[in-house]
Amino acid sequence: MLDEAGRLAEITGGSLDALLVNLGSRMRGQIGGRTRMGKLIVMSTAEYDPQLWERFDMAESLPKYYMPTLATTYDNPYLTADQLGAIERRIKDPEKRKQLMKSERPLPRGNEFTPELLEPCQSREMDDVMQHARENNLRGYYVEEAQRAGTVLWVMPPNEFDRYVLIGDPGQNTPPDRNSGVVVVLKVTGFPQAPAEVAAFHWVDGQGSYWPFINQMEE
Repeated sequence: MLDEAGRLAEITGGSLDALLVNLGSRMRGQIGGRTRMGKLIVMSTAEYDPQLWERFDMAESLPKYYMPTLATTYDNPYLTADQLGAIERRIKDPEKRKQLMKSERPLPRGNEFTPELLEPCQSREMDDVMQHARENNLRGYYVEEAQRAGTVLWVMPPNEFDRYVLIGDPGQNTPPDRNSGVVVVLKVTGFPQAPAEVAAFHWVDGQGSYWPFINQMEE
């Protein structure tokens, strides 16, 4: 078992991928004629480590070999309400509290798009609307996710009384790689007095061609 895997790079400067490769070589062979199970349990708080989350997401395409599990601090039956409250008070940052206590995936980091820039772009209210619509099988609401990229398609149904603007940035790669095409539909009713809202978003898988982006723009 490997614990605190998400802090490996921070503490040791090492690579989680490299460590898993090396540990995996120790799980081969047989014992008394029985093949070793070859299972490795990797545990961590929801730290920022792209390699950790990439392994977590691999369960989508390789469910036979990966089984991801998210557990929160509130799932621990041995913690009292007072103890949970004390932990919450010690973690002053609300976003950090969600990350460490509710296992919410941290925002990506980068030189161009920092967490400070990305945080205001999120809308919990819109996410709640989408979740409610999908749970009740309402028409016109779509969400698709892709390995390593997260959400690549997010669509809400149009309203004939609203005004919309279509924006596109062409590309031919596959998300999350750079030069992947993006198509966005903004609801601009009341703008600029009121903020524009994202009505649809598609991070297009170009597969080496601009045509998927062009076809999506024409749709």
